[in-house]
Amino acid sequence: MFFKPSPRTLAIGLLVFSSLWMAFTVAPLVYSLLFPQRDFQDILHALESHETVPFRVSVMVPRTILAARPLRRALQVGYYTRFTVTVRLNASHKTKETQVTYLAWFQGLPRPSILAISRHESDGVLQGYDIDEGEPASLVRSYGLPMLMLGVSVYLVRRKREA
Repeated sequence: MFFKPSPRTLAIGLLVFSSLWMAFTVAPLVYSLLFPQRDFQDILHALESHETVPFRVSVMVPRTILAARPLRRALQVGYYTRFTVTVRLNASHKTKETQVTYLAWFQGLPRPSILAISRHESDGVLQGYDIDEGEPASLVRSYGLPMLMLGVSVYLVRRKREA
């Protein structure tokens, strides 16, 4: 005999799954907001023209300020970390990329833009930073699907049974 779950049981299962998915999506962002990394904060202050430019981004910060004027305000909206391990016969190679995404208002731009600051490490040694303009679609993709799934599952659990 096979177990045949009721539609309500499936809706509750979907709610549990979508809640976990949303939690795993938002947890890195919340962690990075509670415990901000100093190097990313230094780059933001340099973009605001408040502090000296960190050595590793000494070329990128003036270019960004020249193109968009100094940063007025930044609101963190994303955090991403990727680890890669390459195993070869004699040794292994580990890389880590950390990216923090901000909704940023620059003095020279009429609308806010997405600012992505990335840090690259290889075998525990800092390789450098990148400052780029991010894609709004990537934020919609990252947060939109889990939020949509959570909303649908809440609707399915809360709806009344049809007679």
